[in-house]
Amino acid sequence: MYNCGLALVHCPLNKLSSRVIVSLNEARSCVRQVLYIKVDKLTSPLDSPSSESVATNPDEDNLSYVPYIYRAASHYTPNLDVRVLLKEKFNAFQYKPEILLTNYDQTSSKVSQILDDYQPIEFKHIQCDDDALQDEMEIEIAKEPPPRYDHVCLGGTFDGLHDGHKVLLSEAIIRSRQSLTVGVTDVNMLKKKLLWELIRSTSERIDIVKKFVQDVFDDIHYKIVPINDPFGPAIEDEKLGCIVVSEETSKGAVKINEIRSERKMKPLDTVTIKIVVNEHRMTDFEEVKVSSSSLRIGKLGKLRNPPRTYSGEGPYLIGLTGGIASGKTSVCEQLRALGAGVINADTVAHETYQTPDSPGYSTLIDVFGPEIVDKMTMNIDRKELGAKVFSDPAKLAKLNSIIWPLTQKAIEERVSQLQSAHKVIVVEAALLIEADWHKKGIFHQIWVTIIPPDEAIKRLKDRNNLNEEDAKKRISSQLDNWTRVQSANVVFSSEWDHNFTRLQCEKAWNSLKEFVNLG
Repeated sequence: MYNCGLALVHCPLNKLSSRVIVSLNEARSCVRQVLYIKVDKLTSPLDSPSSESVATNPDEDNLSYVPYIYRAASHYTPNLDVRVLLKEKFNAFQYKPEILLTNYDQTSSKVSQILDDYQPIEFKHIQCDDDALQDEMEIEIAKEPPPRYDHVCLGGTFDGLHDGHKVLLSEAIIRSRQSLTVGVTDVNMLKKKLLWELIRSTSERIDIVKKFVQDVFDDIHYKIVPINDPFGPAIEDEKLGCIVVSEETSKGAVKINEIRSERKMKPLDTVTIKIVVNEHRMTDFEEVKVSSSSLRIGKLGKLRNPPRTYSGEGPYLIGLTGGIASGKTSVCEQLRALGAGVINADTVAHETYQTPDSPGYSTLIDVFGPEIVDKMTMNIDRKELGAKVFSDPAKLAKLNSIIWPLTQKAIEERVSQLQSAHKVIVVEAALLIEADWHKKGIFHQIWVTIIPPDEAIKRLKDRNNLNEEDAKKRISSQLDNWTRVQSANVVFSSEWDHNFTRLQCEKAWNSLKEFVNLG
């Protein structure tokens, strides 16, 4: 398998669909990550694959086929980063091609030049039985080239660059003569999106878009900017002539033109793009379209950051944390069933102070007063203690400073007891990040569970019989999901059914095989 490939397609206009499909299918068997596709001039039906003649198609600048190649890629090669090249020069790629797939003969001067430029690069000649593919997906080519504008704009989140994004960007690029302005939504516009905590930073997403558009076509000027509202430069730049939107965001274009009209600006011509259908959905709650939210769902249970190096000695330790009611217990049950040893840090912590013979018992009474003691059992009343600390950050911090060191010592003793029976031990600790345990080299990986705050409040009300106000206080007293995710090697969400939580856990458990022998 090669990390990057280049497919060079030379064909008559009426054979483009079959040649692209063959290229995608060939790439699927030998390319792992990135595939560049270059349609080397749409020719007359008489030209052969060895021909060096200039294209005879009068509409050689008609690039309306480009978005349909991305739609075909979504169908045939959903796991490849496909990039349709619009520039003529085979240079300055972001990724270096390692194999050339083409229906040109190897003796062609064009092929020879590519083989010389990208040494060492493999050559693979591809054949195409056009008749066998006549019922496959047809690539649509407009009779006339799409109208072009000096300045075009579009906007989006661009979290991960999927084929839907590439359709939007390519539709905009082929309409642009001079410049393309791309608005990338900034942080304050993201918090209502599904699993927004997994979205890359604005600067990362801008960089991803910039590298992609320059990779495929570098003959126009790109302005890629963060936007803090749904309109961005579209209501400010008088030179803009066209906006490209998806079916879902077409109402936004209407509103933009209303604002431009109020400001005495020329309205933008609107190009509305159909969604790219997600034909490879793994779950019913993924979107019907190819989308960033579906990609984020797919990241659950996957390794997102490299773990701490494991020497092979002792158990492989995983710290599992998350907000209250986020599903930590459910994840632990799944991991225990898969073979992990599990330690509940909260249970251990309670044992460090709850009874009169516990090491932290007297200290907590001295600090928080005798009223935290249950007069019947003489144990510390956790409900009374919680009422004192959860609404007072200073008192909560004081409690943690007393309990955490005692808890850490007790956990180390539990690990020693479990390591003979378990190669992987999971320590469930709600306050793992707050205690800075993630920075102390205790764990090889940090796993985090998240759910939306509204769902956490609902669960607290149902599970703990709390009213709305008290549930919100509990949620607001803890770290937010975003902060926890920044320290995570793996993220889970229990927002959906138990079966999907199980699938996430199995995915994460299987990824451990790369680092530890699970037998």
